This record gives sequence, structure tokens and C-alpha cells, in this order.
Amino acid sequence: MYGYTTNVIKDGVSMKKIIFLTCLLFFIILAGCGLEDKQQASISKEESSIHFNHEAIGLKLDAYIKTGQQITVEASLENISDEAIIYNNRCGEPFYITMKLDDTAVYLKSDEEPMACIEIFDPNDLVELAPGEKIIKVVTFTREFGLQEEETVPTLDGTYLIEFSFTTYGTGHFYASTPTELSHSEEPDILTLEEAIEKAVENSEVKQWRENKKQQGMEIRNEEAFISDGKWYVMFHAIGEEFVERIIVPVDIYSGEVDEINKEELPKDEATLQWIESQGS
Repeated sequence: MYGYTTNVIKDGVSMKKIIFLTCLLFFIILAGCGLEDKQQASISKEESSIHFNHEAIGLKLDAYIKTGQQITVEASLENISDEAIIYNNRCGEPFYITMKLDDTAVYLKSDEEPMACIEIFDPNDLVELAPGEKIIKVVTFTREFGLQEEETVPTLDGTYLIEFSFTTYGTGHFYASTPTELSHSEEPDILTLEEAIEKAVENSEVKQWRENKKQQGMEIRNEEAFISDGKWYVMFHAIGEEFVERIIVPVDIYSGEVDEINKEELPKDEATLQWIESQGS
């Protein structure tokens, strides 16, 4: 009798354990499904798709841009003119798609292989894009900036430009761009462009340079910033009577510390003024 009672108690305990473990497993599965659904909802909420087109110099661009965890660009460039368009195919089709943070020269990583080709002129490399013929290209960008070698950092919130370019032989250069917004739930790993500019203008040497130029009646403009060697390079220029004066301010992308500042004078010639115009702000 005592043995029977003991067996019943053991069986009861075992049954309770089985029921408990079954419920726990069921709860974990439900929770996991809920988490996955939330993650999928979060990703799908950020996903978007746009169509962009542009026509110039006898070429028509059609691009479909899908933005999610990655940014995929499917693009075609069609010859819509009545004549063949000639281009240099030595290093492959010169149809390039890039994506950069607006007002900078900081680019996202993509699945395109770096070009290991020196583009020189050889008549044998010239090919024709016939009327109605298309060049198709697909590029996928990751939400990362490429730094030195294999080092990367997550992209920042902000406006990005997706740029399309194609160089013809004799009929001009095709260029088009369209903006897109990227946002992230996590805090950025590096200083934003705005923070880097703020660190630069707060520096005493930069303050003095800017004040001197303003006293001389010179307008100060920002140039496109870029990242190299772990630093934001923030640059300003001022146009004088005979020279364009520049100041280059390296700001550590993590600490915000300002490194050695450099200044230079450029001749105020047509080439310099055209370059300044290309800098936008």
C-alpha cells in the first residue's frame, strides 16, 4: 500500500512536470512567433518602393528602388535616339550607380566589385548602343559606410542621394540623382555630419579664420565633407579678389577631437570656380 501511494505521488509529480514543460514550450513558441511577427512588421513598415526615370542626351533611365534592410536598385538605360550612342567598353559598361549621404562624399557599401582597370583610350574598345537597346544593371547597397580596408560603420539617419551616371564617347555625360530617406532605431556609432561641423566651427583656430574672412567681406561656404582615416574632413572656403582660401578640419568620427588643421590658397581661375560651384553649399 505504501509502495502504491508512493508510485501515485511520483506519477503525479511527473505528470505535473510534463504539463508544466508542455505549457512552457507552448508559451515560448507563441512568444517567438509574436517576436518574429513584430520584427517582420518593423521591417515591412520601413520597406518602400519607388520608380524614378530621367531623360537626357538621347538616353532614358528607368530605375526601381526598393528600400528595406538593404537598398536594391534595378535600373535600365535605353537609347531612345535615332542613332547609335558610342561608349568606351574597356573597363565594362560605364554605367555607374552609387549612393551617398547628401552634402558629403561618404558612400554606402554595395555588392559591386571595385574597378581594377585603368581606363585609357583605344579605338578597339569603342562599342555602340543601338537605338532601342538597353543596358541593365542591379546594385544592392547595405546600410554601412565603408572606411579603411574592411572596416565599416552603420549609416546615419538622413537624406541620401542615389546617383546614376554614364559616359558616352562624343555625345556627353549622362547624370541623374534622386533622394531617399534612411532612418535607424539605434543611436549612431559615429558623429553625424552636423555634429562634426559643430565641433569644427567651435575650434578656436577655425573661429579666428572665419572671423578674419568675414571682416574682409568674404563669403564663407561649406564644401562636401568626407570620411577618411577615421576622421570627418570638414572644409570651408572663402572667395577673395585673387585667391580662394580654404581651411581643412579633421574631426575624429568617434571622439569629436579636432586634429591638425590645414589651410591653402587656390588661384581664382575658371577651373577653381567651377569646382566651387559643384560643391553646392
